[in-house]
Amino acid sequence: MTEQEKPVLGITIGDVAGIGPEIIAKACLEPEIYHLCRPILIGDIKIFQDSKRFPVKSFSVKAISKPSEAVFEFGRINIINIDTINMDELKIGQVQKMCGQAAVEYIKEAVRLALAGEIKGIVTAPISKEAMHLSGFKYNGHTELLAELTNTSKYVMLLTGGTLKVILLTRHMALKDVSKNITAEKIMEAIELGDKGLKFFGIDSPRIVVCGLNPHIGESGILGNEEQDILIPAVNQAKKKGYHVDGPISSDSAFYYAAGGRYDLAIAMYHDQGMIPIKLLAYKRGVNMTLGLPFVRTSPCHGTAFDLAGKWVADSGSMLEALKVAAKACRFGAK
Repeated sequence: MTEQEKPVLGITIGDVAGIGPEIIAKACLEPEIYHLCRPILIGDIKIFQDSKRFPVKSFSVKAISKPSEAVFEFGRINIINIDTINMDELKIGQVQKMCGQAAVEYIKEAVRLALAGEIKGIVTAPISKEAMHLSGFKYNGHTELLAELTNTSKYVMLLTGGTLKVILLTRHMALKDVSKNITAEKIMEAIELGDKGLKFFGIDSPRIVVCGLNPHIGESGILGNEEQDILIPAVNQAKKKGYHVDGPISSDSAFYYAAGGRYDLAIAMYHDQGMIPIKLLAYKRGVNMTLGLPFVRTSPCHGTAFDLAGKWVADSGSMLEALKVAAKACRFGAK
């Protein structure tokens, strides 16, 4: 692969009081990353100039004002410097309004660059929803913020880990609100976006399974009517449109079959239904990808881990996988 064929990826450094900056630095110390993509960080360079937090001396961080100024070579980390953090006030491992505000600014800049075609995709380090809310941004997470910034109305969260690929129909939502937010339209949308999105993984005609919501898929209405009233009609509609989809199937069976290779994609009804099997199979290698945006976006499948921040002990495996998936998706022209 020539240098120009490697996609330029913008990496937002997330909540700087968390492990984001550390796992990014560790990932950028892996030579294979430079064989797959051209990484550019988006954040505050002062964070990486803290020698106590970054005890290794094998990399240097260089500030740039735009991607075209970057020089890509192993050991050099390019960063578009956004001066937002007061280092005297920064408290590693704690929720802070300042960090929530900064994290949003990094995302906004990354979106601007992606929409302008200056970077091909975005990889986001973890943010704190609490810190983001403290700073006045009432989003439930990255996904909703990215959708608003790009005027995207149809989008889904795809998780990959081990042998599983999972779409979450509902995301960061109280369990009591899940049922009323499940509609046939959302299920159809997830099937359509999932079918399209899996093509850059080399799967041209994905086999999809829709998980049930209730135990034993409702027992013919005894344990809930959502399967009969919503899920079954949606699956039948998808079949009529030519999609290779089965369901609803009880999630304990659906994930067993999907992990074993019978299905390429499972659609989970709520957050933990899909996250638990992903983390069981790939706790340190899970990746979150947003389908439906006008550019590629991935992130590690974990949070800020404030308890590990500043200790140089956080595992960078999920960040490394997020970079690999983004690079592959960009090369396949995923949207």
